[in-house]
Amino acid sequence: MKKSVGLMVGLLVLTMVTQAFALDCAISYNAATNEVNLVGTAKAPVSVLILPEDVDPSTIDEENAVAAAQYEWRGVTEFDETILLDKNLPSGTYNVTLKSNEQYMLTTTEEVNDIPARIYGTITDNIKSVSGSLYHINIDDGEEMVADLNTVKTDADALYDMIATGKTGDDSTPAEDRVPYTELIGVTPEGFAQFGAYVSEQMVGTKDGEDFTDIQEVIDLMNEYRVLYMAINSSTPSAVISQNAEFYTADVARFVTALDELSVAKFDLLLKNFKADGRSLSEELPELSALATVQGADRWQTIETVVTDSHEEIVNIDYDVDNRDRVFQQMMDYTYETFLDIEDNFAKANSEVNKVDYKPVVRPNKGNGGGGGGGGIGAFEIAPSRPEQRYEEVDAKSFSDVPADFWGKDAISQLAAKNVISGYPDGSFRPEGNVTRAEFVKMLTTAFGLATAAEIPFADVTTSDWYYNYIRAAYASGIITGGTDGTFNPNGEITREDACVIVYRYLSGIGVLDAAKASFADEGEFASYAVDAIATLAGNGIVNGVGNNRFDGKASINRASCAVLILNCLNK
Repeated sequence: MKKSVGLMVGLLVLTMVTQAFALDCAISYNAATNEVNLVGTAKAPVSVLILPEDVDPSTIDEENAVAAAQYEWRGVTEFDETILLDKNLPSGTYNVTLKSNEQYMLTTTEEVNDIPARIYGTITDNIKSVSGSLYHINIDDGEEMVADLNTVKTDADALYDMIATGKTGDDSTPAEDRVPYTELIGVTPEGFAQFGAYVSEQMVGTKDGEDFTDIQEVIDLMNEYRVLYMAINSSTPSAVISQNAEFYTADVARFVTALDELSVAKFDLLLKNFKADGRSLSEELPELSALATVQGADRWQTIETVVTDSHEEIVNIDYDVDNRDRVFQQMMDYTYETFLDIEDNFAKANSEVNKVDYKPVVRPNKGNGGGGGGGGIGAFEIAPSRPEQRYEEVDAKSFSDVPADFWGKDAISQLAAKNVISGYPDGSFRPEGNVTRAEFVKMLTTAFGLATAAEIPFADVTTSDWYYNYIRAAYASGIITGGTDGTFNPNGEITREDACVIVYRYLSGIGVLDAAKASFADEGEFASYAVDAIATLAGNGIVNGVGNNRFDGKASINRASCAVLILNCLNK
């Protein structure tokens, strides 16, 4: 591998200095095609000079000029020009300078053919300039990197190690002689140490076993997931995406920046839970935007706008139906966990309003476009509540032990229909059965569509446990913390107060709770960390007491109460 020249600051972010309106230019570079693109406006002839970082522009001659060009514009002219760099140039940082002089006129053939004269002319006043930098990757270095990364394309940890340490085709090269691939893709080692593990996991999920095609694809994915990492670790994820729109191929201004306040809260949560599954974030942004808008809709006209206008080209719905307004009104009664729920709920609403056959939308195994991607813990693959149980699909109305007048009947029916909760093989639901902490986390991650996974600190949760991914998702979302002894106690029964604390964290995070609070006669018995959660949830109508103005926070919560609690959260 050729040793790289210089260091790249940031992720191919070009620094441009415009000294006057007479010359304005945006500089971009495609590392796979070696093309420098210049888009801007000039009022006079413009010269372009591209030099290695360590070359003094004042010493330029034909020997060390990487590229030079002169454009003979007069008057205000918009330009869009491409300069092709030699693919065999050494990897490293190159400076790009555009200069314009309104008083400069070419007068002789000798000047036209002389590079220094063409660049600087004979008049030095009234010079306007724009400068930037790019990191060029030598063709051998780029091809080698892509080939190496494709050997670890399905292993996020191995991908991280490969990018961080570099490789030269075999493992015999001493580490001190390797050039880290972070340098080739314009990432500082310190920055990659911070966000690299997250980015590597998302890149592996995006490719889903397919080869990286070229170096530019690697850079593009690195950029968009680095921004996503910054976004989900901020208080305003959508704002971070909007501020870095240049890293995404989707129309960020349309699908992100334009979201209203209610939709932004939903969109931010979807970003936090995003897990790539065969498609990049750029590809999924429009669908996440549609899902967030519908989730945040406070009137049926908002859903109608998504389907018929703002997201019409990505929502696969023939909305030319009878009683259309009533169909969209009916859609307000449903919940939306994934993008495809928009299409499915339209079909369901049309069936109910117009009495036509209902044909459920078939959900693909990957690239689902909402609810946090795939990974087996979204809305598409539901693990059993206990390891020995593999439930058959059961009509929620047919649970043998849930009579029509049972107080939790409606909640149980709705959540069973959404695959959030399930019955037992004998057709029962066992509503009075208590719920373990792992079972409760599974229900919540399924209901809320939580999918982003994080490393967990719990000594009593292993990778072989059926609930491992659910607990990882809940921990990544910040709704569980575990005990002070470093355990989670997954098989212990969850108490009413601990259940309240977990859902309180979720609802607070998406900003749907108001300040109303309610008190209970036995609140002195609550754990100190649960007092505010119980009071706020009760004040918002999410939970109720057990009689005599008592809440009984230390008691275990049963399956029926869990169903009611979760449905109340989804309807909030």
